[in-house]
Amino acid sequence: MAFSDTCSITSELERIGDVRHWARLHAHAEGVSAPDCWAVELALGEALANVIRHGYEGRGGFQIQVGLAIDASRIEIEVRDTARPFARDSVIPVPLEVPRTGGYGLQLIEEVMDVVEYIAGESGGLLRMVKLRNA
Repeated sequence: MAFSDTCSITSELERIGDVRHWARLHAHAEGVSAPDCWAVELALGEALANVIRHGYEGRGGFQIQVGLAIDASRIEIEVRDTARPFARDSVIPVPLEVPRTGGYGLQLIEEVMDVVEYIAGESGGLLRMVKLRNA
């Protein structure tokens, strides 16, 4: 799927709201339903927070690229970074019903999106998330 739009931010938590707003505007323009739009915003926010907090260890100034593609059947998001890669199986899931502060990001992403793929490379990572429309 070709990306209809891309944006780039630096690795500051304060920038996450900008990207969520950018994605919301595109989703609304394409007639994405409110529940699907909410899922995309949540997943994107959690993904960016994870990259910044864990991949870049909270350090600012690093680039994160976000691609967004929307068609009649799906919404696809790619998040590219040059942060330290991680292994999905190294993240121990915490049951969502266990109260705690933080630690739910990856589980939330996997819960609200239909496809979640992470590809670790030598120079960073690529997170691909797909939400099937009206699924």
